[in-house]
Amino acid sequence: MFPEILPFASLTMTDRNVILKERMISISMEQFKKIDRKISLVSGVSKANAVLSALKGGLVDVLILDSNLAEALLKLSEDMSSQE
Repeated sequence: MFPEILPFASLTMTDRNVILKERMISISMEQFKKIDRKISLVSGVSKANAVLSALKGGLVDVLILDSNLAEALLKLSEDMSSQE
């Protein structure tokens, strides 16, 4: 069905991690924290928990999102406030 996935699926977890790391561009958390203005562009209600965590962790300075995600974030933060 998906022949390009089969070789990857047959690899060990260590081999998969090596392949994925070779394809990723990333920086360390220390480098990330040194960035003056961190802008995040996010879309999709499914990312509400991750966005809220990033906001609480101070990892975002500017947030651009769609209206559905904005509503989900408001509801999520209201739900969390009512549980405290």
